[in-house]
Amino acid sequence: MFFDIRKEKKEVRGLEIDEGDVNTISYSTSLVGVRYVDEGVGFMVSNEFHPKMLEKAKRLSIGRGVRVKRWEKVELKKPLKFEEQPLDLVDEVYELLNDEVIKHRIVGIYEAKRHVEYENSEGSEASYDVKRTNVKVVIRSEGLDMNFLVKGFLNENVRMKDIEKDVNKLVEELKLMSRARHAPAGRMPVILDPELAGVFFHEAVGHACEGDAILEGTSVLKGKLGRKIASEIVTLYDDPTQKGFGYFPLDDEGIKARRRTLIEKGVLKDYLHSRESAAKLRGIPGNGRAESAAHLPLPRMSNTILEKGDSNLQEMLEEMKDGVYMKDSIGGVVEPSHGFFLFSAKYGFLVRKGEITEPIKGVSLSGDILKTLKDIVLIGKRRYWVGSGYCGKLGQTVPVDQKMPFVLLREAVVGGRT
Repeated sequence: MFFDIRKEKKEVRGLEIDEGDVNTISYSTSLVGVRYVDEGVGFMVSNEFHPKMLEKAKRLSIGRGVRVKRWEKVELKKPLKFEEQPLDLVDEVYELLNDEVIKHRIVGIYEAKRHVEYENSEGSEASYDVKRTNVKVVIRSEGLDMNFLVKGFLNENVRMKDIEKDVNKLVEELKLMSRARHAPAGRMPVILDPELAGVFFHEAVGHACEGDAILEGTSVLKGKLGRKIASEIVTLYDDPTQKGFGYFPLDDEGIKARRRTLIEKGVLKDYLHSRESAAKLRGIPGNGRAESAAHLPLPRMSNTILEKGDSNLQEMLEEMKDGVYMKDSIGGVVEPSHGFFLFSAKYGFLVRKGEITEPIKGVSLSGDILKTLKDIVLIGKRRYWVGSGYCGKLGQTVPVDQKMPFVLLREAVVGGRT
């Protein structure tokens, strides 16, 4: 028998300007979720706690159950107070976007404060506060080229100096995209910038490491623990203790946050588990995450981090000689059970004789997950936080981040025009 009680209070405020139209957001929520696990799982949700919720959850716990293992007791009290984010920063950024190439602009800033209290039948009692702030900028040119910025900040207010460089870069990229040629198609060496590397390791690799995907047989990594699945220079881990956007001090099942090594020198070492998947697969929990107290926890990523290598970008260019250098991502698709992926880059550059040449657009990266992991030949020596945002899965979104270097692939399928 196991039960836990999650209480959460959340305050959200935001301001967005869309071509002069101003929209404001302001709301708060208070939720309590009570889960009882014995012969099955019973779950009750309300706006406030009632003692009878536990008894009702117990009566609902019918069906095929799972016996969860007892884990260490957690005691955590981390009360924090945050200053309100000045929303007039939106006006400053909006006015900064005055270049004639921009025909449409959207700027928004959104602040979410969350207070969490947790207790369970193991004697754990914990509470903590966290604040996450997001900045969104979208710009379009007359030719319908579009560029965007989504950047998250943890437990701090955003200032103009924190994003001014990124906003100016956004405008220069839009100008570059307007004169870029269409990308060639075929198999060739590819350099991934940290943003696109983050998308690959999060979407194609991280989700394949989640325990529920293993249980359901929808992961290409099922049955591969202890086997070499990647180049020996690849070490990947999930670390919620790092101060990225995916930070948490304990997961939503009362397990203290700690780093999980997923791939070590090319060998698959671990999966990411909730209490349920850990019990069924004899793993270690710690990544049971829920969007709110009204949702049941699922195995989820936090901060996905690729260990740095010993190369710089120039060395990668010289090593690849001819190929494509891809930057950032505008979306894609992953078929995890068969290991296929396709990601569209924002734009890129042709590389000839080790030199960056003309810009390209309409470029995509696709291939087999396991083959691509083994085709990694160089990894950059510097890493960058690049993926601060929210990840959706089974109707729930949770904050995540990626810390990534540049990555050189021996060969990949590049989509463009022949």
